[in-house]
Amino acid sequence: MNQRTVHIPAIGCEGCLRAIKSALSGIEGVQSVQADLATKTVTVTWDERTTWEAIRACLVEINYPPQE
Repeated sequence: MNQRTVHIPAIGCEGCLRAIKSALSGIEGVQSVQADLATKTVTVTWDERTTWEAIRACLVEINYPPQE
C-alpha cells in the first residue's frame, strides 16, 4: 500500500473536495481519498493497480494540480 499527502492550492470550497474525491475514487487501485479544506491537502492511499503518476495526472486533468 502506498500513501501520499499533497498540498493543492486550488482547493477553495467543499465542491472542490467532492470533485477531487470523486475523480480519484474512480481510479482503479485507489483505496481512500481524504481531503481537508482548512489545510488544502489531499491524502491518497493506493495499491499496485495504479501509480502516483496516474493519480497526479488525474488531479492535473481536473485542474487541481498538486504542489510538490
